[in-house]
Amino acid sequence: MQPKAADVLELELAEASGDPFAAMALELFEPDAEGTVPKNVAYMKFGLWCRNNGRMDLFMKTRDNKFGERLREVAGFERVTDWRPHGKPRQWLGMRLRPEIG
Repeated sequence: MQPKAADVLELELAEASGDPFAAMALELFEPDAEGTVPKNVAYMKFGLWCRNNGRMDLFMKTRDNKFGERLREVAGFERVTDWRPHGKPRQWLGMRLRPEIG
């Protein structure tokens, strides 16, 4: 775990670098070796972020089958993997949702 100040700094750095996908990933998710996020939830959150931030172009370029590939390009998310627990929906293993503020 890193301090909240570091989270803000990472997000500002991603936004400044001009990589909206990295900014989205750092805003919505946290790397967590034990964490999981259902794939459909992650992709839905991504779509909502794109709509709320006027980046539907990013959503259209990053289809569901490319989401994980792009995610693993973001610092801290390199080890995120696709996981399907028996009898359950597919998950992203190695990250978790950030708590919603507000």
